[in-house]
Amino acid sequence: MNAVPFDTAQVVERLEKVGVPSEQAKVQASILAELFSAEDARIAECFASKPDVSQEFTAVKADIVMLGAKIDALADKLNAKIDALDAKLSARIDAFDFKLDAKVAGLDAKIAALDAKIAALDAKNGKGFADVKSEMMRWVVSVGILQMALIAGLVLKFAH
Repeated sequence: MNAVPFDTAQVVERLEKVGVPSEQAKVQASILAELFSAEDARIAECFASKPDVSQEFTAVKADIVMLGAKIDALADKLNAKIDALDAKLSARIDAFDFKLDAKVAGLDAKIAALDAKIAALDAKNGKGFADVKSEMMRWVVSVGILQMALIAGLVLKFAH
């Protein structure tokens, strides 16, 4: 920190103009100069200098760069884990989808077989079995929907 500008000769001159003896004016100016110098030194100890602040900023900047590198490394690790979990979950969903498709195909075959049986019964017994056929179809479709809802619930459970 720069010292406070203090011109002792000017102070001596001003004191002499108001009637202070020359020796006394010189002593007073000297005491004031010492006080200003001591206070300036005390203030300088309380505050950091520009080089000190610059050095601290450099250290902080280095720490920030290091933290940025650590964050990037952690982000890469996290992305790799997410990708692995995504692949694993996709494989499980694909396997479940395959099983679901097989079950739906089985239900379709059963429905087709029931349709054939109902048609045969209808042909044998006439129009009375048409109502039975529609009830049977509603029942089979309802069971299929319930089964698909159960499977969808299980998929959601495994997904979370």
